[in-house]
Amino acid sequence: MIFEHIIWSAAFAILVGTLVERKWGYVLPIWIIWACCSIPDIDYIFQTFMFKVFSALNLNSFVIYHGDFHNIVMIIVLALVFAWALNKYLKIDYNDAFICVFLGSAFHVFCDYIVYTQPFCPISPRFICEIHGLGLFTETGSWHGIGEVSIFVAGVAFLLISFCLRFYYSENKWIETSPAYCDGV
Repeated sequence: MIFEHIIWSAAFAILVGTLVERKWGYVLPIWIIWACCSIPDIDYIFQTFMFKVFSALNLNSFVIYHGDFHNIVMIIVLALVFAWALNKYLKIDYNDAFICVFLGSAFHVFCDYIVYTQPFCPISPRFICEIHGLGLFTETGSWHGIGEVSIFVAGVAFLLISFCLRFYYSENKWIETSPAYCDGV
């Protein structure tokens, strides 16, 4: 569901940016929310890497499974680490970076909760509390092997609604005030 996460998180980032700017007059770096939409899926990379390393060394040790980073504890840890890196290397305000990374990662977990039905623990990995997802959509990989059409269409609709709200609340000045807008160049 990577492709759908990109669409849904872009819509969410635009919506959050619009609401924050409208309510407090502050512009968040919403590209961070969008860029962090798949951070919790780092556990899938660790799962593959650790399986290969531990099986090569013939070790039976603790293994990270896909879904272990889909909880509030790991979202906070990942937000702290990524916010520190964004602050240190890109000079982005630490609090802004933390809020955006946290929101992007939390929205990823929320999207997984909406789509999947398998149980997960929202507090910490390996806890005994299991909450089943809603399973509102079915993911079959039916759209060119990328993802489910219904999830994609709902994401595009959410994206269009977010664009419309953004243009409505910014009084059509969003493009003119964006850093990418060049005045006649």
